[in-house]
Amino acid sequence: MSKFRKISVFVVAVIVTIGVAYVLGVAAAGIVQKVRTNRARAKQTEDILKKMGSGLAVGVTLPDADLEDLSGNPVKLSDLVGPKSLVAIFSPSCSYSLAELQMIKEASADAGEEANFIMISDTDPTELMYVQDSLQLQCHLLYDRDGKYRSKLNVFSYPFNFIVDQSLVIKEIIVGMTDQGKLEEIIKENRQS
Repeated sequence: MSKFRKISVFVVAVIVTIGVAYVLGVAAAGIVQKVRTNRARAKQTEDILKKMGSGLAVGVTLPDADLEDLSGNPVKLSDLVGPKSLVAIFSPSCSYSLAELQMIKEASADAGEEANFIMISDTDPTELMYVQDSLQLQCHLLYDRDGKYRSKLNVFSYPFNFIVDQSLVIKEIIVGMTDQGKLEEIIKENRQS
């Protein structure tokens, strides 16, 4: 092999190595940032739960609730939960709640019953029907008359999410919007059950 060819092969190998190192470095930085963000969010959630003083925490059973569907029929929360469910306290007047509802719509489009998302609000049922129709939601949308359940939980920010199992044991608490990955995780776990 000529000297020129050896140098060319060496230069190409160096360029490829630098390119791979760059891509791996960018990926590692993204993972580190995600871990930091998750830790900060977990700490923030922990602080909020302490201030709420409601006793809610991972491993605690979420209290059952007597709610209403949008037709005024009584519904018990425990009758709706599946192997893994998202129970969210929300308000349609909150932009973050509406963004979360849009994510839920997208996540549940093809998931059927595996998308066990239960949305609870003390907003007038007529307004909730409008939200359900305009977003074409296929999740459970329940009315919390007079905000009794929200008050019992001591929740005063929206959205406020609980991921629970079939016994309403809290597996995770998310103060603020959840993310698409979490919704897909719920669907995946319910499909495997």
